[in-house]
Amino acid sequence: MKYKKIVFLIFLLLSVFLLLSYIFAPNYSIPEATKHIEIMDDGSCVITEEIIMDIKGSVNGIYRDLPTDANQQVTDVSVETPGYYNNFEIGGNISNTRIKVWLYNDKEHTEKINNQKVTVIYKYTYNNALKIYDDVADFQYMSWGDQWASKISTLKTYIKIPGNSSQSEVWNNPDTYIKQSKWNDNDELETTAEDIPAHTTFEQRILMPNNYFKSTEHAEVIHDNAKSVIEEDQKKYADKIFYENILYKLIQLIIVLDCIVPTMIYLIYGREIKTDYKAEYEYDIPMNLKPVEVNSLFYIDVGLIYDEAFNAVILDLINNEYFKIVSFNEKDTILRVNNKDTTNLEEYELDIINYLDSFKDQKGNISLASIADNETYDHYYEFKNNWKKKARDSVSDSLIKQYFDDKGTRIYEKALFTLLIMSVIITISAVLVRGLIPILENKEYYLFLFLIAIPIALYLLIPNTTHGRWTKEGKEASEKWENFKKYIEDYSLIDEKPPESVQVWGKYLVYASALGRAKQATDTLQEYIKASKIPENKIADNNLVLFTSNGGFDHLTSSFNTIVETSYSDSGDYGSSGSGGFGGGGGGTF
Repeated sequence: MKYKKIVFLIFLLLSVFLLLSYIFAPNYSIPEATKHIEIMDDGSCVITEEIIMDIKGSVNGIYRDLPTDANQQVTDVSVETPGYYNNFEIGGNISNTRIKVWLYNDKEHTEKINNQKVTVIYKYTYNNALKIYDDVADFQYMSWGDQWASKISTLKTYIKIPGNSSQSEVWNNPDTYIKQSKWNDNDELETTAEDIPAHTTFEQRILMPNNYFKSTEHAEVIHDNAKSVIEEDQKKYADKIFYENILYKLIQLIIVLDCIVPTMIYLIYGREIKTDYKAEYEYDIPMNLKPVEVNSLFYIDVGLIYDEAFNAVILDLINNEYFKIVSFNEKDTILRVNNKDTTNLEEYELDIINYLDSFKDQKGNISLASIADNETYDHYYEFKNNWKKKARDSVSDSLIKQYFDDKGTRIYEKALFTLLIMSVIITISAVLVRGLIPILENKEYYLFLFLIAIPIALYLLIPNTTHGRWTKEGKEASEKWENFKKYIEDYSLIDEKPPESVQVWGKYLVYASALGRAKQATDTLQEYIKASKIPENKIADNNLVLFTSNGGFDHLTSSFNTIVETSYSDSGDYGSSGSGGFGGGGGGTF
């Protein structure tokens, strides 16, 4: 219970993450791409890539970005779009070459692509991308770049080197998505990767003898020995991936625990004790408890005090004639504090008398409809919170323990809080390892968030009696109060067995309010009075029945609700607040 504000904030953040997944969703998907990379013996790389894009909606075309550094160049660009007509242009800057392709369904170039699957074949040459050192040649190629906003289901690459593959070293960075990677008889590395998430890089690196190259005209020449450094770098990268895999194993563990822990706690601590109580309804107040005790024990969460207790105590004071009804009409009820001994009242009861009395006029009259005109939200909020604390303190812990065993609730709170802290740590670690955008675009992560949200939602939405449980005495008492609620809400039962007197109705209304059923009980009372043709003088025999039947309760709650609503309207509107050597990039629609 003391953790609920923290839990709510975390739940809100998780919801924002889920919302962001829809905001960042692209209007295309990539079911498959196939790339042929031929490393020439002059150091250049000729690349042909066939990318299938499943486009949603109407677009002008697609684009492809190819990152380059100061020394690299992309040349000999061509574009084919089998089954479609196109125009393309090459633009960009020193750090990026953009191939922009306009797509059309017709030869006249008038009909745009709309909800169609398009295959685009790019062919181009990368110059000065391969690095040739004194002891080795390094092909470090980003086969898939992190600028793609959609995941790719299947990526196939074929890398042809200008020499014998047996003298080469190969790394797939990372190897998480690899289904197969092997050399064929033509010294061509065949690799299949699946389900690469959006904004995620996939790099392939090959070290080969530098004597495979007849010329270094289109390669970057670096006079240094690099083989051992690169191998050490790959080892560090493998360690990073290892720890990342552990991270995802922890995510899977949290998912399992999120599903199991609430269920286990309920089965061990939450299952209720059976009683011999068999009655269908309770026709009278089940037991001699104060209204705040009933509210704290049998309303929602055991041990808390709700606004309904505040209303119930006011009604109880009216019922016991600590207030006199001066007058009433359709729009207002006028009260006055009676000169009655208050020695036996609790402090929280005296506070209400003094609070309402602070709104009296010069004649000592309290206009319920005028309270909202003379009260501020801040003062009302502060008074109500202090009042709830006093009312809660008046409910003894021994009384709560007599009726309710909260062991399961306490264990559930601690377990859930531990899981949330672990989840936050894992999320932060995932962002640090992968970056924010890749995490936001990872569907598995949203499954993780969703499954975390389930026990959080259970904690926020269900009462603590779910994981805690009633004692035997508490279970029977809870069932009696539930049956009492049924009785006061059902006119047919009232008609069948009406209260012995109007005075009893007054008590019913007090406890109905404590149980959050004041409106229903008031409606039932009105119907009973009308059907039974109870005369005014009989109604006046009970202060509270007279008050309620003439709109007093509505005037009271309406005035307090107006205070809260006015605070909202016055608040103002402030609004809602492995990197490869070359290749990669991304693309999209425009």
